[in-house]
Amino acid sequence: FYSYLQHNYLVTHPGRHPALWIELLFGCFAGAVSSYIGTPSEVALVRLTADSKLPPDQRRNYRGVFHCLHTMVTEEGARSIYKGALVTVCRATTLSAVQMGFTSAIKLYLHHVSPALFGSSDLKTIVIAAFVAS
Repeated sequence: FYSYLQHNYLVTHPGRHPALWIELLFGCFAGAVSSYIGTPSEVALVRLTADSKLPPDQRRNYRGVFHCLHTMVTEEGARSIYKGALVTVCRATTLSAVQMGFTSAIKLYLHHVSPALFGSSDLKTIVIAAFVAS
C-alpha cells in the first residue's frame, strides 16, 4: 500500500518528492489497512497457541488456522475474528508510519548528498536507511 501511495504521488506531482508528513501519512494508512486485513490470522495464531496450553479436557482441538477461524465464526459470530483489531491497528499504524516514512526520507537524503555513491534504489542505500530508521 505504501509503495502504491508513494508512486501515485510521484505520478501526480512530477519532479516533487512528498514531504515527510505526507510520507508519515502514507505509512499510517498502509499500516492500518495491512494490519486490519491480517488481524484474523493473528487472532487465530493466539487461539491456537492458547489452546495447546489448556488442560486436555478444556481444549477445542483446532486442526489448523482455517478450522480455528471457522469455529470462531460459527460459535462466536463473524466479529470474533476481529477481536483486538483496534489495538493491532494502532500499533501497526504508528510503527509503519515511522519505519516507512523515515526510511524513505533517509533514502532521499542519502541520494541527494551523494548521488554517485547512493542510488535511489541501491541495496546499500536501502539497508543504511532501514538501519538508521529503526
